[in-house]
Amino acid sequence: MKDSMQFKKIIYGLSIMLIFLGVLLTTNLIQADAGPKPQIILTIKNAPSELFYVDLLVQNQNMTDSLLSLNMYDAKMIEALKSQENMGWYPALVNGTQTRMMGDIIPDSDNQEIIFTYTQSIPDYFKLILVTQSGKITISEPIQTKAFLTRLEFDAQSGKVSAPNWLLSYSTIFISMLIPTFLIEGLLLWAFGLFNRHNVVVFTITNLLTQVFLFLTSAYAYYYFGLILAILVVILDEGIILLVETVIFAKFLNHPSLKRKIVYGMSANILSFIGGLILAMYFQ
Repeated sequence: MKDSMQFKKIIYGLSIMLIFLGVLLTTNLIQADAGPKPQIILTIKNAPSELFYVDLLVQNQNMTDSLLSLNMYDAKMIEALKSQENMGWYPALVNGTQTRMMGDIIPDSDNQEIIFTYTQSIPDYFKLILVTQSGKITISEPIQTKAFLTRLEFDAQSGKVSAPNWLLSYSTIFISMLIPTFLIEGLLLWAFGLFNRHNVVVFTITNLLTQVFLFLTSAYAYYYFGLILAILVVILDEGIILLVETVIFAKFLNHPSLKRKIVYGMSANILSFIGGLILAMYFQ
């Protein structure tokens, strides 16, 4: 009887936590951008101390009107951005492109880190061009990208372009999300009265394998297709993981109550899933 009452308290507490986390998740989803948009996020290293403009050079001659108010910019610098047209390279933002690309030739902000952001119909093959008010022109080698979200660093002195190690970045996110998952599911293991040496070993091995599977599939989806598809992949993965882990826990955890082991497997996965989505929103 006492055990039954304790079990009901656990389920009640779990329900309150699910409602609370569900509200947080809904709020973040509402605030998130409803439609996925490809992006190039460009950081300028060794930036000039004088005024400078940056544009993407493309090989598309089917131009439309520029979305920029060009009369608000330095006319000589605008002409410098067009200096490669005789070689078949056209400044995408200054000339406009057949499929509209959003962005600006000046940085997003005056912060210490100089960043340019390009969205909508971004090219997958282009050069970067940087021009200064004194007339210096720096052009990169051609860049090809297939990623939905591309992060680049452009050295204004050498003209070299580099990309941060995306695998390292995702690995950091993976570790940051793995720790809360182990904490949530580990605490529930204790709360359900399943905490012993054998069960901890089963719990640890199972979670490591399923979390690696989740990480690899969601990272691939995010890198090539963006946040929205990555969330859908995570939801599908979590459904698979919930089923697999619940079966494993029901079969291999040491406890006489099959019901308790099944409820633990389902509860642990639901809570860690909601917590993981909330974390993913903040990492985006």
